[in-house]
Amino acid sequence: MKRDVFFKAICLFFITCSCIINAQNTTSFKEINGKIIDLDTKNALVFADLVINGSNISTVTNTDGGFLLKIPDTFIDATITISHLGYEKKELKIADIKNGEKIALRPSTTQLEVVNVFSDIKDAKTLVLETLEKRNTLYNNENTLMTAFYRETIMKRKKTPRYLKLWYKYTNSHIKVLKMMILNS
Repeated sequence: MKRDVFFKAICLFFITCSCIINAQNTTSFKEINGKIIDLDTKNALVFADLVINGSNISTVTNTDGGFLLKIPDTFIDATITISHLGYEKKELKIADIKNGEKIALRPSTTQLEVVNVFSDIKDAKTLVLETLEKRNTLYNNENTLMTAFYRETIMKRKKTPRYLKLWYKYTNSHIKVLKMMILNS
């Protein structure tokens, strides 16, 4: 009798747990990958930014210009902005991006105005000494707290890459690691 009650309790427990586990996995994703290249040279653009408009979901391209982005189905109809320093921004509908697609960015040049720098001081030594005297008013000497993210691709002998992700806080005096992950692809 006790054995039947115990067996039923265990069965009920496993059925309940499996329902809870399945209920938590309700969000589905679309995974897109591709490569960002220069329109003229066809060279890969390293560290190009990809940002889903209206969200905090983003990524950067790796050293080969490649990217991989998991997008919740709620953002499938959204627009993604791709940008890189020295290139025109490009906006694309996420639904139109095909896996493995090469996306080309057009180089952009910005004409800068001439800046003339001059000083009344003609002696270099005097100029350096005056600059050093004013350094406390020109630079921030207080501790500054910054939180950053670092990602690196590690490949050994052309084997499957591993990814290192690191979240850390940085002040003028030290670095504190908040979280570190090493992922195999």
